[in-house]
Amino acid sequence: MKFNFDFLTDWTVDIVNAVYRLTIQSLYFILSNSLFLMMLLVFKMTLNNFILFLVPIFLMLISFLTQFTINETGKGPLSFKAYCRLYQRNLKDQWQMSVFYTLLITFLVFDFRILSVLKNGLLYVPFLITSGFLISSLFFMILIATDARSKQLSLGRKFFSALLIAYRLPLVTLVNMICLVGIAISLVLFPIAYICILGGLINYLIYLNCQRRFSVSLYFGDVSGKIGF
Repeated sequence: MKFNFDFLTDWTVDIVNAVYRLTIQSLYFILSNSLFLMMLLVFKMTLNNFILFLVPIFLMLISFLTQFTINETGKGPLSFKAYCRLYQRNLKDQWQMSVFYTLLITFLVFDFRILSVLKNGLLYVPFLITSGFLISSLFFMILIATDARSKQLSLGRKFFSALLIAYRLPLVTLVNMICLVGIAISLVLFPIAYICILGGLINYLIYLNCQRRFSVSLYFGDVSGKIGF
């Protein structure tokens, strides 16, 4: 029986390319969140000083969008210069989305602090479920924003579309919630490790989870007739 070494070779090459691509994206994620990293070296991220991290969180959401854009377009590893140009373009075009979700995250964090003061366990379950869907919509909105046609949609339309998608894909949203819990725990217990090691990997897993049941091209195909692309 002759063994198919071509299959093994192709499989090995694919794995090496995937690891290399993920490593490069993780490195760029670290560099684009250098402000966040410097803040973490000085301040511990807690509810009391959360407001100090608003700007780093805003910039981190832009880095999420940049990483999603690279994966969605299917481009190979970009040079750092090309990555910076893409990051600047996303910052210019999608800053409103990043501001909106930064404020939403802040609102949810302070709501959680109020609940912790009230010590009413019955309110935690609906709060966590609602928060999970709201934050999960962020990742679908980022996927929508990877397409240049998203600039023709209002912020409100993109948000409600992303929220509806999150409700229609409960299993995908559940996995996103689990990843969000991992991100939250990482930022509280070992935030530097999240920025330097785990961030790029978790973001890539979230991207894979979202796009396996949601297609950006099909989404714009559905709305194209309504807004006249």
